[in-house]
Amino acid sequence: MLARAVTDSGAAGLADRAAYVRGDAQELPFVEGVFDGVCCFAALHLFADPSRALNRMTAMLAPGGRLAIFTSVRGRSAALRTWESVAGRRSGMRLFERDEVVRGLERRGFNDVKQLITGVTQFVGGTRAG
Repeated sequence: MLARAVTDSGAAGLADRAAYVRGDAQELPFVEGVFDGVCCFAALHLFADPSRALNRMTAMLAPGGRLAIFTSVRGRSAALRTWESVAGRRSGMRLFERDEVVRGLERRGFNDVKQLITGVTQFVGGTRAG
């Protein structure tokens, strides 16, 4: 993904405005409290310790900074939940309960937490308390 990002930003004439860093989301290699925004799209459900990753993302944000997450969410019907459990075990993908990520942000002091659920995915965002 990094090689693709470098290629695409170069082709768009943006290479001098971007820096790419390979790092572990559970041990982010940055100074704490300096980012205005953190995005985690289509990855949180794959981390060994999503709670630790949320802790580190929160720590990276300056007061008033925004966190945006796009990840999985469990369905409501018994049949769908059974299928999700089997698929999750086979793929290693975690399926979050409907309020799990929202409550996780609220416990970490985020304000104005919003969630949009579409099928088996959710977008959750909030503002770190200042």
